[in-house]
Amino acid sequence: MLFVLAAYWIKTSKPEASTGKPTEKPSMLVQTQVLTPQPFELMVESFGVVQAKHRSELNALVSGQVRQVSPEFKAGGRVSEGDILLSLDTSDYELALQEALGNLANSELALAEEKARSEQALRDWNSRKGSIEGSDFTLRRPQLKASQENLKTAQARLKKARLDLERCQVRATFSGRIQSTFVEKGSVVNPGLLLASGYDTSAAEVRLAVPSAALQYLTVPESISGPTRDGSIVRFTNGLLKPAQVWEGQVIRSEAAIDSATQQLYLVAEIVDPFSRTTVNSVDRHPLALGQYLEADIVGKRLEDVITVPSSTIYQGRYIYVVEEGLLQRREVEIVWAAGEVSILGKGVNEGDELITTSLGQVSSGTPVRTKSSLNDADLSAPRDSGDVSKKGAAL
Repeated sequence: MLFVLAAYWIKTSKPEASTGKPTEKPSMLVQTQVLTPQPFELMVESFGVVQAKHRSELNALVSGQVRQVSPEFKAGGRVSEGDILLSLDTSDYELALQEALGNLANSELALAEEKARSEQALRDWNSRKGSIEGSDFTLRRPQLKASQENLKTAQARLKKARLDLERCQVRATFSGRIQSTFVEKGSVVNPGLLLASGYDTSAAEVRLAVPSAALQYLTVPESISGPTRDGSIVRFTNGLLKPAQVWEGQVIRSEAAIDSATQQLYLVAEIVDPFSRTTVNSVDRHPLALGQYLEADIVGKRLEDVITVPSSTIYQGRYIYVVEEGLLQRREVEIVWAAGEVSILGKGVNEGDELITTSLGQVSSGTPVRTKSSLNDADLSAPRDSGDVSKKGAAL
């Protein structure tokens, strides 16, 4: 009887099944940014080392022993064009000058005498032969011409003697700095011997490697001899100094061919007066030095109405995530320009698209999302200044 009562109680007290509504699928909370076309100034990153625009070598033009040396005739010395750097022994050249003066005087005397003989010969011939034409030799015309040529030779030798004496003072042929010297006081030099090398300090050049695909966005002068003001502006930075120092240069030409291995072309930029200490914005700027490494930002063309996105929102270099009607959608895109922080997109995006800026992993299209505009916290696309956007990068 007891077992019958227990079975009846279990049967009548079983729980009732729930008939509530199914639970909703959870959604993701993401930040978004509405894509809007805007202007963008391209910037191409590169680097290079400082090179002299004009190099010069100082060679001896006469032989002799070095008697005096300028204090600036040493590596690093600063010279101006025309400065006397070396003085050679002039004894032999002073003697040669005196001999040339004597030869000139003798040649002038000989010419004067020959002119008198020629005139006398003409008078004598006319008095004896009347109207008959005398021969050149009878009238001493060849002798007169020889005396005239001897005078010219004497004059040329005098000019050379004076020039050789002047060349005993070796003068700087450029305004700049001496890089290396090869003789010293007491050295004996001969014509053609290299005395020193140096470079002009009025300007420097930097070779910059640029991807060939980026050339369409840069301005390179077509003619080396033409105006250089049309070339792209380049901002050079020496990051080793604190604070970092900046010089401004300009692209003046490109080299003749693209490197077949790297598909890069070298542009040459010029920096004016880079070897002088200057003050910029109340900060002393150290002069540059040959061989110094510089980072370069080449200012490219300004593009109007392009769509830019943070590079961090592009996954695997080919797709982004957008929000469509509350659902996450994966979108294949074309990258026109890639930068460290910003990329320009072409096909695959439209004005007004809602880009997901939250960092995501592999997420399936169709996942429900709740959005919070990232523009309320920070504009992750690029810093703006009066509606302009400027970032570094490289074309793809």
